[in-house]
Amino acid sequence: MKFNKTTLINVVISLLIATLILISSERGFLKRLEYIGTDVLFFLRGPIEHDGKIVLIEIDDNNINRIGRWPWDREWHSGIIEALNAFGAKNIYIDVIFSEPSQNEEQDLILAASIKKAGNIYLPFTFQEGFIDREKAFFPIEKLERSAKGIGAINVYPDKDGALRKVPLFFKDKEGNVYNHISLKLAMDNLGMTLEEVGQRSIKISNPEKNIIVPLANDNEMLVNWTGRWKDTFKHYSFLDILEAYNDTLKGEPPKIDLSPIKDSTCLIAVTAIGLYDIKPVPLEPAYPSIGLVANTISNILNEQFLKTFPVWVTTLLIYVFAFVPAVIINGKKPLEETIIVLALGAGFFGACLVSFFKGLWINFTSPEVSLFSSFIAVSTYSFVRIY
Repeated sequence: MKFNKTTLINVVISLLIATLILISSERGFLKRLEYIGTDVLFFLRGPIEHDGKIVLIEIDDNNINRIGRWPWDREWHSGIIEALNAFGAKNIYIDVIFSEPSQNEEQDLILAASIKKAGNIYLPFTFQEGFIDREKAFFPIEKLERSAKGIGAINVYPDKDGALRKVPLFFKDKEGNVYNHISLKLAMDNLGMTLEEVGQRSIKISNPEKNIIVPLANDNEMLVNWTGRWKDTFKHYSFLDILEAYNDTLKGEPPKIDLSPIKDSTCLIAVTAIGLYDIKPVPLEPAYPSIGLVANTISNILNEQFLKTFPVWVTTLLIYVFAFVPAVIINGKKPLEETIIVLALGAGFFGACLVSFFKGLWINFTSPEVSLFSSFIAVSTYSFVRIY
């Protein structure tokens, strides 16, 4: 490369383009383009293996129509606890925040007794928005929290386009107390592990035999490696079908459904009736119950199917390198050849990012690609004006 006035101007143009893209990459169009790019990678990759020992128990529209208005009396929850334990469930998570006493105190006592007797029940709590503070959070009432095997936070924060792509694995308050997300809590207990280390880009969970390093996308969040669409992943049961199957066994009759997947499984009970559950878009489909995020996160940790990410400085470097390429190769003498080189480079980089995604490495390819082609257009335009 001959370094002359034209080349110098090309370099200045490319540096200006790269700087503008870097400044804009975390907002507006470029951020939305990053989201779209991530979703495209999931779409092209398709589903991956999910953990077969995660079972979803749905309180769906049919259940609501048959039993009546939600919330139900707490005796229903006592019943499902008894049924699932009879079928051999390892752990049971009830995705209901029992933050207020029932109008019938006896029902609270019965549910607390059922939870304590089972010894494998997990309950959620949630922090108020903007506050990581136990005093301002919604926890289960004391008798239920005291009886549960474990509790965990259920706060999740969608991206700016409203889609769920990350899950906060833990929360720290001002005093340094750490609260686990229910997904991490269930996964660790399933593996007999505890949270040992919290770093800037990963956490370590371990037991005496094994360590697992869980990568973080930023701060406390893990990029969820979505295993597939809602209906195509994990074993799904209807809440009432489980109870009816249990009643059949009590009467000495064979159940009408196959209950073998429940044995030794982590069962997640949640409302999925339309209008009663938290629904968000995810990379693989536009409507996905939030309990699915819990299931996918647990599966990712149990199977160690993580998506690693590059530090921010790597993306910054790529933006500048890709912007610099047109400044080096374009001189206006062979426009077709120059165009083919840039197109090939862009396609090759996307292909490399796709292959990396298959192998568990997420690369933000959109900003570098925009940098490449924006620089190409700007430098080519200058070259055309200069020559003609």
